[in-house]
Amino acid sequence: MEGDGFLGNIRKAPDRVKTKWLIIFVVLAMLVLSFVWLVLFNWMVADKTAVGPSGGSQFSFWETMKTGTMVLGGKIYAWLAGLGKIIGTPKNYMIKP
Repeated sequence: MEGDGFLGNIRKAPDRVKTKWLIIFVVLAMLVLSFVWLVLFNWMVADKTAVGPSGGSQFSFWETMKTGTMVLGGKIYAWLAGLGKIIGTPKNYMIKP
């Protein structure tokens, strides 16, 4: 068939090329769907909280995500620091005859 186009070229390509294009298409689809989900979620949250209980406070999904990421990052950092402290302490073993 002449003029198979882009997908026809991928169909005739070796498996390694097919796998590469599959990964590219899946990543692009995930990025598009994630972006659409985040925009819709931000729109739904912003509509419900446009006027907060304090009268004029407005919060968005992005602010909440940023704050949550900072808190989670701080906890992970503290956990890793504690783990490093445990690993770095000298070990004392009691040997009983």
